[in-house]
Amino acid sequence: LLRAGRHRELKALGRNLHCYTLTNFPSFVPLATEFLTRMESVGIPVEAFHSEYGKGQYEYTCAPADPLTAADWASRTKTYLRELANEHGLVTTWMPCLYTDTIDAKNGCHINVSVERDGKNAFWDPDRGGLSDVGHQAAAGVLGTMSDFHLFFRPWVNSFRRMDRLTWSPEDASWGPDNHAAAIRLVHGSVPAKYTRFEHRAPGPDINPYLALAGIIYGAARGIREGWQPPEQTVRDPIEVGGYQMLPRTLEDSVTALRSSPVAKDLLGPAFIEHFTAIKLDEAQAYKDWLAEHPDVSPDQVTDWELTNYFEWA
Repeated sequence: LLRAGRHRELKALGRNLHCYTLTNFPSFVPLATEFLTRMESVGIPVEAFHSEYGKGQYEYTCAPADPLTAADWASRTKTYLRELANEHGLVTTWMPCLYTDTIDAKNGCHINVSVERDGKNAFWDPDRGGLSDVGHQAAAGVLGTMSDFHLFFRPWVNSFRRMDRLTWSPEDASWGPDNHAAAIRLVHGSVPAKYTRFEHRAPGPDINPYLALAGIIYGAARGIREGWQPPEQTVRDPIEVGGYQMLPRTLEDSVTALRSSPVAKDLLGPAFIEHFTAIKLDEAQAYKDWLAEHPDVSPDQVTDWELTNYFEWA
């Protein structure tokens, strides 16, 4: 089917729209078990593998690690899972959005971030009963540079189809405790002194994890060094609350934000930024050219161009 470009005829593994279900049919458990075993054998600790809110949608979570190791694991697990799925007559995709006409959740890659100092969680302050000053400063830095680095979090045409806070993918640089509609979800966990962290919810599974983590770490470090202060937190819909910086809505707008960003050039240098954004503008133009050649296709739907370019390669 893939060789013939008949992506829409593929059948999802599992038909339920339920998270953490054990009753999906056909069962994903044998595949998940083998995946976990193989990852353990190559030294990659995968802590969880479960069903998510989409037909054929599953989530796995790697254990905490330093940034470079985490990026390595993110890249390697995708390759290993692709190979394993192929052995079972299955195919994987990390496209952020396969459907725009269903209630299926879109595919994300939430990045959990914490900082340690002297062996302790620097984001937790027991005297304040919550987030420390360092945590506030780091959040301010990540939020304040999120538009600059947005192209690293949503790097393809298809990435922007996932951008809908009502399906838990942020539209602005907001944050709040356990708020799934915000860009940063503040998590304290069952043992706050150990587990207090940020969950960065903008990235999709199509990211380059090295670039995404570089942008997040740069923002957090700058916020800490310069003592930035974040906006107010919210547990409500951040768009309804208002006052947060809106994120770029298109690939082209994200290119403009990165190209004009002094912090991005400080992090990666002007030559890299120019080259990277030129590639992305070529991609955006290729998509526009395809749409112009197919006037009967609605741009509101996932197109054959996206399936051909992203389904196997995102």
